[in-house]
Amino acid sequence: MKKFTSPLIIIALSVVSYAAALFKPEFFSGWYPALNRELTHLIGKITGIVPFSLFELTVYVLPILALIYVVRKRRTLKKTLFFLLNLAACLLLTFVWLYGIVYLMPAPGERAGFAGYNPTADELYKTAKHYREILNSADVTRGENGRTERQPLKNYNVAVINGYNRLSEKFDFIKANPAPAKGLALSIVQSYMGISGIYIPWFAEANVNTDTPPQNLPATVAHELAHRQGAAREDEANFWGIMACMNSGDPNVEYSGAFLAYTYLSNALMDADFVAWVELWEGLSDNVREDLFGVREHYEQYEGPINDLSEAINDSYLKAMQQEEGVKSYGRVVDLLVAEYMG
Repeated sequence: MKKFTSPLIIIALSVVSYAAALFKPEFFSGWYPALNRELTHLIGKITGIVPFSLFELTVYVLPILALIYVVRKRRTLKKTLFFLLNLAACLLLTFVWLYGIVYLMPAPGERAGFAGYNPTADELYKTAKHYREILNSADVTRGENGRTERQPLKNYNVAVINGYNRLSEKFDFIKANPAPAKGLALSIVQSYMGISGIYIPWFAEANVNTDTPPQNLPATVAHELAHRQGAAREDEANFWGIMACMNSGDPNVEYSGAFLAYTYLSNALMDADFVAWVELWEGLSDNVREDLFGVREHYEQYEGPINDLSEAINDSYLKAMQQEEGVKSYGRVVDLLVAEYMG
C-alpha cells in the first residue's frame, strides 16, 4: 500500500493548488498569468519543432506501445496499475498548473475592458450588420460552386500569427510569434466527434481538424492559438481568435473571422429580435449564404451518437472548469464582440 502513497500525494497537491486559485485568485493574479504565458509559449516553440501532432501520437500510438511493453515484460497487474496511477497523477498536476488555473485568472477580455457588457438587441443588430458588410464586400477565393475555397494550412497559420503580432502591439498580454497550429492526420475522426480543434496544455499544442470547412478553418486556427495566449474560456478564445483574423491582413482569414462573428451574432439576434434578424439575413450576399449552407451541410453528415457523446463530455469539462453554461459558453462571444465594436 505504501507504493501508492506518492501518486495520492500528487493528486492531493493538484486539488489543493486548484482550490487555492479558486478561493484566493488574488494570490495568483499578480504573477501567474505572465509566468504561464511565457512558459506555454516556450513549450509551444519546443513541441512545434515536431511537424506532426504530439496529441495524435499520444492518443493513438503510445497506448499500443505501452500495451506491448506490459505484455512482453509480463508486468504484474499491481505494477501496471501503479504506473498508470502515477502517470494520471502527474498529468493532473501539470494540467492544473499549465491550464486549469488559467480559467480562474482575469480573462484577456476583462483586462482589455470588454468583459461584463450586456448588449441590447439594437446593439446586437448594429454589430452583426457591421460584420455582414465585411462578409458581403470580402474578396475571397471561391470555387465554381461559389463557396470559399480551401487554402493550405500554412497560409492560414502565417496570416493568423501576423494577426496576433499586430494585437501584441495593442495588448501587453498577447505574445507575438506564437508557434503555429498543427493539422490532425486523422481529422475525420475528430469530425465524427464534432471537434474542430483541440488545445493540449501539456504540449502547449494547438491542433486543428483540417476537415473543417474553409469558411471556418482559419478562425479555428486562431481560436486554438488564443488558448495559448491565456484565453482559456471558449468565449474568450472565440473573441481573440476573431480579432487575430481581422488583423491578419489576409482576405480569406479576415473573412473567416467575420464569418464566425456573424454566425454567433446572428444567432443571438434571432432570439432577441426576430424582425431585425430577418432584415439582417435579407441583406446577405448570395455567396455568403452559400457558405452558410455549406457549413450546415458539412456538419449534418457527421451528426450521430458519437458526436452527441463528445459534446456531452465537453459540456461536463467546461462546467468543471467554472464555465457554468458549458458548451453554450462559446456563444457568449457576442458580448465581447458588441463591447469591442460599440466601444
